[in-house]
Amino acid sequence: MREISYKSPLYIQLREVIRSKIEEEEYLPGTAIPSENQLMETYGLNRVSVRSALAALEFEGLLKSVKGKGVFVAGPKAKRNMDTLGGFHNTPCARAAETPPHGFSARRCVRQAPIMPACWRFPPRAPSGLFAG
Repeated sequence: MREISYKSPLYIQLREVIRSKIEEEEYLPGTAIPSENQLMETYGLNRVSVRSALAALEFEGLLKSVKGKGVFVAGPKAKRNMDTLGGFHNTPCARAAETPPHGFSARRCVRQAPIMPACWRFPPRAPSGLFAG
């Protein structure tokens, strides 16, 4: 276990101690870390230093604070391919050939009704992304 010294700011040292415990899997994803009071007593720090360290780790995404419950180790982040993300119109129409998700089995993309271009200022016959049942 790393010790706290006075060579650098205390909250940065505490942040690194907690980070190393997460990386060494002493604190597993989804489990609560010690409370602020326990960290204060263990390392002899004041509440401001402890909160600053926890806030920095929460900002980095390593911790998740739940009001009234405590601070928990965050799980792995979901990775998304930004090249394949589409808008409301693009995603359902692109997936029309694939098996539709639950709840969309009988729907398909349709073109706009003649009254819509005047109201919504779309060019006539432009795909609207609306679904027909």
